[in-house]
Amino acid sequence: MENQEQDFEIINLSGILNILWRRRLMILALTLVGFIAGIGYGIVTNPLYRATAQIRPGITGFTPNGGPFRANMIKDVVRWYNTGLYGPELKKIMGLPEDTYRPDISANFIPKAIGIQGGDIITLMTLSESPESAEEILNSSIQAFINFTLADTIGNSLLLSLSGLEVKIKQEENKKLGLQLRAKEYELEIAAAEQVINETEIEEDRFALRVKRNEALGELQRRGIDVLSMDISAVNKLIDEMDGLKSGNGNSELLGSVLTSSLEAQSGIKTSTMLADTLRYHSKLADINAEDLTLRKKLELEKKKNDAQRTIDMLKLKLEMELDNEEKVIEQSIRSYKNQMNMLSPLQRVGPISTTSNPVRPRKARAAIMLTLAALFSSVVLAFVVEYFSKHKDEILASK
Repeated sequence: MENQEQDFEIINLSGILNILWRRRLMILALTLVGFIAGIGYGIVTNPLYRATAQIRPGITGFTPNGGPFRANMIKDVVRWYNTGLYGPELKKIMGLPEDTYRPDISANFIPKAIGIQGGDIITLMTLSESPESAEEILNSSIQAFINFTLADTIGNSLLLSLSGLEVKIKQEENKKLGLQLRAKEYELEIAAAEQVINETEIEEDRFALRVKRNEALGELQRRGIDVLSMDISAVNKLIDEMDGLKSGNGNSELLGSVLTSSLEAQSGIKTSTMLADTLRYHSKLADINAEDLTLRKKLELEKKKNDAQRTIDMLKLKLEMELDNEEKVIEQSIRSYKNQMNMLSPLQRVGPISTTSNPVRPRKARAAIMLTLAALFSSVVLAFVVEYFSKHKDEILASK
């Protein structure tokens, strides 16, 4: 009965307070040790900064209609991170020793479900001793996943898409080279047409020389006509003189000679007149033919020059408009394919990596409070244990 009363006294409020008061030094000492341990933990523990990145499965190919598709699944990316598969490649990229433990990276996402919006964004988070190191860890982990994905060369849709786009870019570049060849051909054709114009101008000069030569021949014919006209005038004058001799001279022999000479002179006049008329006719005809030839030649050369100039204008228009537009279309296609290549990636970043400017670990105040409270609770429990042991020591240590 007495033991029951003593046990009852131990568990009532006054007994509890009595035990705490009598063991106050031990409780205070242990609590102080916990507080000091919390302060020491905050001092000796290296500060850690947090880096956060948001990613999602990247575009690994395009449909025939040009729409993008993503081959990697969100859950596969999350599993790759949470199982630590990034470790070996990450340490290789960062130059860390192989025997060191890999940096811890957590990957989380909100799955879509009934009544839950969810999304396709994965949040990566890691801690490190500096903001720069934390950011480098996440960057290196993303590169490690890219390297891991690209290492799978069998049936890799990303590599197939990259190869296909490279082939398309090569084809467009070949088209561009073809345009350059066509431009060279057009330039050669322009040079040939310009040569035709130059040859036409030279031909005009040569034809002008031929016209001058014909004019010289016409001038010679006109001089011949003038000489014949002068001869006819002289013969007519001679005939008039012979007519005067016939009328004033009775010598029959002389008259016969004069008559014969007069007849011959008249015959010569007729011949010279016919020759002069013939020369005038041919001279006039030559002038008409020369004028006709000149007009026809001018038309021919003018047409030749116009055709050559029209060819030059058309080729220059093709150079300036047609080839230029085709080149712009090709350049646009190349830019489009290169943009698609830049879009291809096993992982796609969503915004920049964010880092904390202040350490997030350790939380010194919380660590000090928690360790102090833990020490206080432990000291109280220990006080009751010591009190109970002290009162029941004989029973506890007694041998049977």
